[in-house]
Amino acid sequence: MRDIYWYLAQGRHDPHHPQQKQAHPYDFVSLSGQVQRAPIAALTHDHKNPEGLDGALECQIVLLSPLHIGSGIYAFAHDCGFQEQGVVQGIARDQHGPIIPGSSLKGSIRATYEAITQSCVRCYKSSYTIQWHKERNRSKLPQHLISHIRQDSGNMKLMPIFPQKYNQCRHTHEATHVALCPACSLFGAMGWLGRVSFFDGVIQEEKTKNKGPIFIPTLQSPQAHRIARKCLISGTQGTLEGLEGRKFYYHSSKTRGNCPWDYVEYGSIFQAKIQFHNLLPPELGTLFIAMGIQEPSHPILLGGGKTIGFGRVRMELMRMSFVQSITMWNDSCQEFVGTALDQEIKKYKALYYQGWNAAYIDGLKQYRTIVNEAVGQAYK
Repeated sequence: MRDIYWYLAQGRHDPHHPQQKQAHPYDFVSLSGQVQRAPIAALTHDHKNPEGLDGALECQIVLLSPLHIGSGIYAFAHDCGFQEQGVVQGIARDQHGPIIPGSSLKGSIRATYEAITQSCVRCYKSSYTIQWHKERNRSKLPQHLISHIRQDSGNMKLMPIFPQKYNQCRHTHEATHVALCPACSLFGAMGWLGRVSFFDGVIQEEKTKNKGPIFIPTLQSPQAHRIARKCLISGTQGTLEGLEGRKFYYHSSKTRGNCPWDYVEYGSIFQAKIQFHNLLPPELGTLFIAMGIQEPSHPILLGGGKTIGFGRVRMELMRMSFVQSITMWNDSCQEFVGTALDQEIKKYKALYYQGWNAAYIDGLKQYRTIVNEAVGQAYK
């Protein structure tokens, strides 16, 4: 998380002041000191590890705030169940109703998994282009960063700089010795198929929505200069140094705007399934922790509108099945539910804390601190 004393020493605003949290409702999980890359030879898809686990998780997803996973198209409000006329930004649906795409679920859980393990950094672009202007209200960069430029306005290209050890993992067929970080080994990387598969979450119980859509303000990502401690400008280019880490949102406030959104009301329940192949026991336990299964728990953040409190969900594991092979589902599979399931979850989660060399426990503490903190009039 951001160091308050460093910001104050530099004459900058305290990022943890209530007003700053309201204006910028996010914080960062600091990067781990190293990236723990391990050979993947024993965790391939065609060779079963003696300790490898194959099976499936059946989950229930409970919405703690309204959910909007955009479909990318507009829809008629009446077709979305509203009494009002007009159009709204639609949500992902199938023929039975709203869905949570498996890709959305995978991306969110992976982001958490990366933050709580010693994984590589995938959350930054290679460069950011920002518009600036000598008039403060029209500029996306602070005036002190552009005071030396003679022009009145323009575009600034900023490139993040971080140690090479954090570079993204890549698997190439030409490589003879391949090592991947914990997240890339489990979820996949360039040239490497992951060992967990996420299926779409289907609606099980949908709560009644209001008569009309939710009107939200225009949302933007944080400006690039806020993701690092130092922004060094030379001409019309610059570098971002001292990157803060992986960004996650507070449980932030409701805000009204002019953009109509379709949504799924909080309290609604989805069902989802996750299949896993050749997972080591500590990997399964860490996956449970990333999903927020059992206390102490945390929400998962999905979809759009996180800056205004949207997309907070709680995952509950209803059933776990183990099989001899992911391609052979038969009567011999071993299933856990109820009390037996709770005991299995505790057993596997304990492996994360018991000396697993890829664990980043301080990252887990920071993540839970951020996503569990309410800012403003948050959804309940």
